[in-house]
Amino acid sequence: MLEYYGDSTYLEGLKETGFFLIQNFLQQNEIKALKDVAVRIFNVDGGSAVLPTIFLKENKLTEIFFHKRMRSFLQDIFGYMNRIYLYPNITIRNNLYVNWHTDDFFLAENLQDEGALPEFYMFNVYLQDNSKERGGGIDVMSGTHHLGREKKDKIISCPAESTYYSIPSKSGDLIVFDYRIIHRGTIPTVDSNPDRFALQWTVSTSDKWSSMYLAYLLSRGKQKIHLADFTPQRAKTFFEDISNVVYPDSFDDVGRAFFDQYIRFIDTAHYIVS
Repeated sequence: MLEYYGDSTYLEGLKETGFFLIQNFLQQNEIKALKDVAVRIFNVDGGSAVLPTIFLKENKLTEIFFHKRMRSFLQDIFGYMNRIYLYPNITIRNNLYVNWHTDDFFLAENLQDEGALPEFYMFNVYLQDNSKERGGGIDVMSGTHHLGREKKDKIISCPAESTYYSIPSKSGDLIVFDYRIIHRGTIPTVDSNPDRFALQWTVSTSDKWSSMYLAYLLSRGKQKIHLADFTPQRAKTFFEDISNVVYPDSFDDVGRAFFDQYIRFIDTAHYIVS
């Protein structure tokens, strides 16, 4: 298990294994606040993903997410003088279990060399303790982010259970992974199945492919593309809502203050040409 704290080995670890883990990224009072708000929203609006326009206006969520600790952490990973881009797929998801897949499957070709760092980084903070038996976390096939599409498709079509690793994560832990790695939500093997809450968002260090990625997100509101779109937890309304997120109009004061010349927000209004 690789764990990294506050130095350049964040990306070194991710480049080698395809992921890294940060323990106790959020405190337990923050976790409780996130879950309380998410449950309230789900009870009123239904669905299994907090809509981005709702997330960005919910004071308790923005106070926790757009915290100076988050900003410092992102800059610790990617460098203080480099631009960092956040996308409008910021949400809390509930009870989503998707079998083996990669998050680059929608691409016709690779966006970067197989040995290079990814164009997109997937962030997940879990709001409950997870285990291989009770589920809730994430399983990865370490190193598969270095493989080409054909090899990954072959592994996914006939996975060997001995080749994967269930990342042991607890409430408040953050897992960052390469969008090219083969992964799945840890499927419970016992009857007790707690709600699987996860705070999720996407980051890139370039906006070269932002229009393409936004177009993919928007298309998921119209058609089933990702494996998650074929589950009962399909977030169709969530992806439809992405087009409604416009910076800075969609943000409260806390969210607007988070962004500057180094940490930028990607929205459809500025990156998708009608």
